[in-house]
Amino acid sequence: MARGIENTTDPVRAMERAIFREYELEQRRRLTAVIAPLIGLLALSSFLMFGLFLALVATHRLHLPALPVQVYLLDGTIGTLGVVLGFSTLALRRGRVELASNLTVISISATILLVQLFWVSAQGMDLYGMLLFAAIIFIVLLVGA
Repeated sequence: MARGIENTTDPVRAMERAIFREYELEQRRRLTAVIAPLIGLLALSSFLMFGLFLALVATHRLHLPALPVQVYLLDGTIGTLGVVLGFSTLALRRGRVELASNLTVISISATILLVQLFWVSAQGMDLYGMLLFAAIIFIVLLVGA
């Protein structure tokens, strides 16, 4: 056999790959078991508190300027994140580790990107908008996990 070409039928290599795959799944399971319920609860509580605030502002006719539609989209995005992370937690408890970790990574990444988009389109680029762009590092960390 030529150098650099691996023998894919080698039983030792197949066993090493199986061990590595099992280790990777266990690591994903442990991370998702912490991240999904915790961030899901935070997102749902934030969604409920902010939704209550928006309802109070709308019903009391305070002398405030009209809120831009992006504010409502932000609240809906965070609520959707909480629901998807709830499904992720449920999938994890049913033994679907890959589905749960993929749902967690994709939903958190999409939420960060949508929040950035809504904030910058409503407020323009300010310090908070720059901090949101710094949150992209979490996407990189989650994908690496």
